[in-house]
Amino acid sequence: MPPPFDSLPSQTHLLSGSQNTYTADSSRPALAQFTFDLDEGGLILEFNETVGVSTIQLSQFLQQSIPFTTSVDVRLTTTSLSGGNTASLDILIERADLNEIKRLPVCTSNLDCYLSFPETVLNDTNGNRVVEIIRTEAVLVANFTPDTTELHSKVYQDHLPCIRSQMASSLMKTVIPSLSISPLQI
Repeated sequence: MPPPFDSLPSQTHLLSGSQNTYTADSSRPALAQFTFDLDEGGLILEFNETVGVSTIQLSQFLQQSIPFTTSVDVRLTTTSLSGGNTASLDILIERADLNEIKRLPVCTSNLDCYLSFPETVLNDTNGNRVVEIIRTEAVLVANFTPDTTELHSKVYQDHLPCIRSQMASSLMKTVIPSLSISPLQI
């Protein structure tokens, strides 16, 4: 039969394993890996512990072409994030940021897609800052999906014969009737 409630040790004693010891979480979250989908604009950051989504400063993440200070790089400026605390952040990059990444020679393949950030970019749920990844030690993407989206100019090229025909028809109706051609003299 279990002992009466008042004879049990206090809750603190049960949780800590000793009578007056409490160990606060002081471990800092660290990036385990990241994946990038250039086609859909998906950026997944996987950490070794739960991070506080409300503490994330997305503009401090830096996507780089090489792990050096002279690399071509892009910061997320229009992308925002909401949701609960998690160890795997699934970020959908806004169109303006994605277009900037596609415009520059950065993250065009799994060989030139690196990520770095300062320790102030986010905290875990206990307020511990993330382990910084400096520019010269940027992490290479673990999984990369290339851009397979056709350029919009392809759409216009497909419709170009129709557009030319409409322009020619319009030109014939408005400009040609008003032309007067005089005989050519040699």
